[in-house]
Parts: sequence; C-alpha cells; structure tokens
Amino acid sequence: MTEPVVRVSQAFYEPHLGDSIAAKLQEGHATLDVALRSLRGLLHYYVAVDNVSNSMVHVSVWESLAAAKQMDTLPEMLAQRDIFVGLGAKFQPIRNYSGLWSVAP
Repeated sequence: MTEPVVRVSQAFYEPHLGDSIAAKLQEGHATLDVALRSLRGLLHYYVAVDNVSNSMVHVSVWESLAAAKQMDTLPEMLAQRDIFVGLGAKFQPIRNYSGLWSVAP
C-alpha cells in the first residue's frame, strides 16, 4: 500500500494578531467541516497555531495527490484564505508531500 499525501498550508502573522487569527480559525470550523467531509480521499485534517513563531498551519492527509488537489479550488477554503489575508496573514506556498512511511499507534 502506498503512503498518503500530506498537504501543508502555512501562514505567518504579526504577534498582535494571534487572538484574532485563533478566533477566525475557530469560526471557520463549522463551514469547513462540512465542506471537507464532502471531499473524496480525506483521511485527516488538522488546524493549529504556534504562538512562538506566530504561524498557523492546516495539515491534511489524503489518499492521493489528486485528492489533495481538490483543496486548490474548494470555495469554502478559498473564502477562509481571503479572511486571513485580510487580517494580515502571509501564506507560504502550499506543499503536497509524498508520504514515505508512517507510524500509527
């Protein structure tokens, strides 16, 4: 069996925006949850913030690269991105990593 694809979207923001970023991430959960569950091949989805580096990540695990690329055009995700850009977040290029190995407890 092939290892899944790991997709990483990361953005950095100014320290004073931390609370606003976290609040908007929480607000977006309801909209994104429904949209993400409708996509084929999604195995896991994580949203996290790091207050030390003032960054946030969306990390998702997919059955294939084609499945991961569904995120490129997902309207709900594109709308969320616009919200964070409007707040001042600066996104890094999105990366899709080909899995080599994994550990499941």
